[in-house]
Amino acid sequence: MKCKKTLFCLLLLAVLAVTEGCMSTRSNEKLITERKDMELDGLKRVAVDLSIGAGELNITSGTEKLMEGEFIYNVAEWKPVIEYSKIENAGTLKIEQGSATNNISSMNLRYEWNLNLNKTISTDMKVLLGAGKGVLQLNGMNINSVEVKMGAGELDMDLSGDWAKNVTVDIIGGVGSATIILPEKVGVLVKVERGIGKINADSFTLKGDNYVNDAYGESNITIKVNIVAGIGETNLELR
Repeated sequence: MKCKKTLFCLLLLAVLAVTEGCMSTRSNEKLITERKDMELDGLKRVAVDLSIGAGELNITSGTEKLMEGEFIYNVAEWKPVIEYSKIENAGTLKIEQGSATNNISSMNLRYEWNLNLNKTISTDMKVLLGAGKGVLQLNGMNINSVEVKMGAGELDMDLSGDWAKNVTVDIIGGVGSATIILPEKVGVLVKVERGIGKINADSFTLKGDNYVNDAYGESNITIKVNIVAGIGETNLELR
């Protein structure tokens, strides 16, 4: 166990080193605001892959397009890189933070993605969140799976509401904190692989190593959440 914790801490230090390098780039440039809208393009299914090292990631849903995006930043080299590909009716949308090569102060940095995604198309999502904050309002979306890898960031994920099919959620925690809002009337099973961090799950029942809500086993739909808890705090809430 001691060996595993030591390895985990070394991995976290590596993540923080990368994050620090991302933050020490040239700042205080003119504020840039860009919009990027993407049409649905006849898609029935999409894989969304988002990677942001620093700043804020805000996700909502409701657009009839594939995405309505607003990107705000004052480091020109951090211009988001957007890639899209399509095979028949299945698409892949990848957005990642641009790379910076110059060392600068991290003061007065601003980096923000505001993404409004389609809520009806079948979606698999991956998010890499470094030192930033992610607010993922996924309730109401047609989600199949979500995978979030965290560094020193902060995550607020809303999965509340009614769901028409099973959903799988994987969260790999870092040094930051995570709050996961889950539905009260849909079955929820949360499996936690503990690190050093704290788990707050007052509204759940602990069965063995798993946390479940009252609807688990009674509902035809199940949200399965797998959490690798890091050094930070994880909060599980029902709504």
